[in-house]
Amino acid sequence: PVIRRLTQDLTAYLLYDMALDREAAEERVFDLMIAVIDQFSEWRSLRSALRAARIPTDYRIRRAIAYMRENVGEPLDVNRLAETAGLSRAHFFKTFRENTGLTPRVYSSVLRMESAIKGIADTKQSMGELAFDLGFSAQSHFTRFFQWHQGVAPSDYRRIVEVFESSRSPEGSASRI
Repeated sequence: PVIRRLTQDLTAYLLYDMALDREAAEERVFDLMIAVIDQFSEWRSLRSALRAARIPTDYRIRRAIAYMRENVGEPLDVNRLAETAGLSRAHFFKTFRENTGLTPRVYSSVLRMESAIKGIADTKQSMGELAFDLGFSAQSHFTRFFQWHQGVAPSDYRRIVEVFESSRSPEGSASRI
């Protein structure tokens, strides 16, 4: 319903050539983009998978997850995770899955995605630097990873966040009055 309403609103302005200044048109397009991204993004299913996952009760798995968070930009080394947890590799996989409902690789991807979103939204770091910090060998690999999971390129996501943030700030509101 929200996407339909935003689409009809924007279409009416475009078809009937109503007086719509550039800023207002951009705002309507970005509102529509945010609604579509929110509705159809792969990230939504990853986040719900984490929410549905049980909170790890095993202290060894919590220790492994803490290690994963601290080393989100490093390649996933399951042997090191098992060692951190004090378990054999096979027992680590079994216990991790029982505690989280996910494999270590999927959990690691979710943590990387969380870090990517935070880095894009909260910093002015270049995409290349962010990609390197998250352990990608090339910016193009990061862009493909982000776009596959989020449904939008990281640079577009940053633009959307900036527009959204400026519309929420007092300066952004005053400029539209």
